[in-house]
Amino acid sequence: MKIGIDARLYGETGVGRYIANIVSELQRIDHENDYTVYIGSREAPFCPITNQKFRVRIVDVPWHTIREQFLMPYYYMQDQIDLVHVPYFTIPIFFPKKIVVTVHDLILSHFVTGKASTLPAFYYLLKRIGYETLMRVGLTKATKIIAVSQATALDIVKTYGYTEKIVVIPEGIDHILKFKDQKSKAKNRAGDSINTFTKIPYILYVGNAYPHKNLEMLLRSFSEVIVKKKVNIRLALVGKQDFFYSGIQKSIDEKGLSGKVKIFHDVSDQDLTILYANARVSVSLSLSEGFGFPVLEALSLGSRVVCSDISVFHEVASDMPVYVDPTNAEDISRALIRCIEDSAYKVPGQKDIAILRKKYQWKTVAVSTKNAYETSVQGSV
Repeated sequence: MKIGIDARLYGETGVGRYIANIVSELQRIDHENDYTVYIGSREAPFCPITNQKFRVRIVDVPWHTIREQFLMPYYYMQDQIDLVHVPYFTIPIFFPKKIVVTVHDLILSHFVTGKASTLPAFYYLLKRIGYETLMRVGLTKATKIIAVSQATALDIVKTYGYTEKIVVIPEGIDHILKFKDQKSKAKNRAGDSINTFTKIPYILYVGNAYPHKNLEMLLRSFSEVIVKKKVNIRLALVGKQDFFYSGIQKSIDEKGLSGKVKIFHDVSDQDLTILYANARVSVSLSLSEGFGFPVLEALSLGSRVVCSDISVFHEVASDMPVYVDPTNAEDISRALIRCIEDSAYKVPGQKDIAILRKKYQWKTVAVSTKNAYETSVQGSV
């Protein structure tokens, strides 16, 4: 079977990490099928090929464009691909053969205010119409829909249907664990030594700064912690530098928190591991999520977690975190203060950590994904 993987978002956060680990682990386990990895010229050097059944094809086709709907199916047909795996919502609706789609979340379906876009209102509306059309037509054409959690699967059913096509394949976290026992002296590209920063107690947030991530509420709650407790603690925000983090930096300055809040961009997995392991508490106040990488990564490295009381976090992390109302600053600050004052409060146990590490492995993801490919071609759903 000839399988194509759309890896054009390889260099992005979130879905890029998913693509990188899927491609890596499939190379380890599959020596039968033939794979073509479609990737941009900028990202290709960072995508190592170690399996002779895999090849890279450079396609500098921008995602979220009309062009991709014509060019990508053309490349797939030119390469005689039997099945294409699209790990994002850029579904090639004109590709006539088998399609497997990974749906990470439906945040774009539910957060429609335009706050998460830099586009003018009119163009944002056109983008939204295009997105909804693509999802409805694309999911209809898809042979299999991979949901990364039960919560996401239920959301797909509620929003679009397609119950019989959905297979739940949770993501992995073990990529971050290979650095857990290492001591890094590498400096973050922003210029601050990670090791130096971790010598003072801090609260950690990892992720992007999109509106649904609720970082304004985090800043407000952190400010209350400082005012109430007057402790020497800082807040570290880790994420890709973009328009939204620029807005958060402006908010930090306006709130007078510039001396207490540090934003780290372009953090390696090695340095991220150190930040997780040394944090007084990790926090995620998202209003909606499809899986919850940062919550699981933090717990697997022994960090306490304060997170939103939403279904997907309960699903993946059970009773290990401290759950809070993400819209209630007082509830959040109270939980953070408890973690700061009580060093034993909600520290993940070794048994629970071991369970997480065993349950969320990329090899398991790859095996289940390969099975989804094969049953799709066999006509089984």
